[in-house]
Amino acid sequence: LIPIFLFVLLILMPQFVLYSRTDLYERYLIPATVSLGFFAVCLIKIIRLQDFIKKYLKVLFCLLGLVGLYFPMGKAYFKGMDFAAEGKNTKALLQFVKSTTTAQSSILLLSEPVQFNEWTHSFYRFMNSSIYQRPNVLLHLAIIPQPEVPQEVALGNKTNLENLFKSQVFDFEKDKDKIRCIVVLPMKELEHKLLKEKADWLKEQGFERATFGSFVVYAK
Repeated sequence: LIPIFLFVLLILMPQFVLYSRTDLYERYLIPATVSLGFFAVCLIKIIRLQDFIKKYLKVLFCLLGLVGLYFPMGKAYFKGMDFAAEGKNTKALLQFVKSTTTAQSSILLLSEPVQFNEWTHSFYRFMNSSIYQRPNVLLHLAIIPQPEVPQEVALGNKTNLENLFKSQVFDFEKDKDKIRCIVVLPMKELEHKLLKEKADWLKEQGFERATFGSFVVYAK
């Protein structure tokens, strides 16, 4: 049993060290789950070899397994519902942007480079795809301080995203009259920053607010 336990630790410990600063969740749990599954299988095999405790431990093991599955399954169900709702809201958002703009319209994406790094990439590629054909996406990034995220990570992500957008990084003085639609990714600080700095401009330009779940859009 000790060699098996040590082998499991060899799998688990690097995972805890690797994700100690960013938290261990969702897909990052897979290696840890595999090692614990291996441990459970080995433990069952050892129990089967012990006739005098086999019967009672089988029952106990089944009960503990069912109890252990109850909470993760419930959590997975609600996470799945949230994920499905997010997908519907994202599709509705993209369709709304397409319906309120033309291929020549300029769309401003207000994003945060750490939390929405992948979403920013995805929005850019969707808008440039043959389905949406909205290539004029301008990017404005706002770094929102987060205690668990090192400043150099935020700045590195910001640089990478600006390189992706190249000449399409938003300049208010130069681009303010071009904007037809503003997409604010779901982080309340982003909209607060927009309203604090540009509320008068939004009103003057006649932007109207629409929401799709936690997504916010301002469109003319």
